[in-house]
Amino acid sequence: MSIIIFILMLLAGWHFVYESILVPTMRLGLRYKLFAIRDRLRMLKSCNHDEIPEVIFDSLNHSANVTINNIPYITISALFSAKKIYDNDILVRKEIDRRIKGVNECKVAEIQSLNRSLIKCAAEAFIINSGGWLLYALPFAIIVFILAIILQQISQIKSSIKGQIQQLTYLPEKKLSQFIDYPDMALSI
Repeated sequence: MSIIIFILMLLAGWHFVYESILVPTMRLGLRYKLFAIRDRLRMLKSCNHDEIPEVIFDSLNHSANVTINNIPYITISALFSAKKIYDNDILVRKEIDRRIKGVNECKVAEIQSLNRSLIKCAAEAFIINSGGWLLYALPFAIIVFILAIILQQISQIKSSIKGQIQQLTYLPEKKLSQFIDYPDMALSI
């Protein structure tokens, strides 16, 4: 019983340190990255006003602002909700696809780079917000890793046995008849 209480205290300590010290610091660093991306986008728009359509600029600027405001809320449940909305609402899907197509077809190459940076920052926010669960997922990850190694070893053994069987089937008739006539010779080879 004391071991369970000790483990629970360690888990509570982990969550306290992670959620109250590490996460706010990482989120702040991520906000600064997003501010830098948004500033680069605005500078790019002011330098290349005619080459960047207003729709694309507005879309990326809005994405940066929404990501900045919602860093703490980018979680697995939010991703599932967004996927459900994307799959079920045709108008939302068409609008998102139109915006993605517009960004990909933009003639200014740095626009795609800024878009990728925004996506990376959103993924980083997801990892930061899910990091507290890492301790719980670690045992499952270890089990999956061990199973993958075992399955790989089994596959290698199967291919090795298959290769040996193929070698035996390609023996000349003379040698094969020796094994049939004198089974003790098969053991010596």
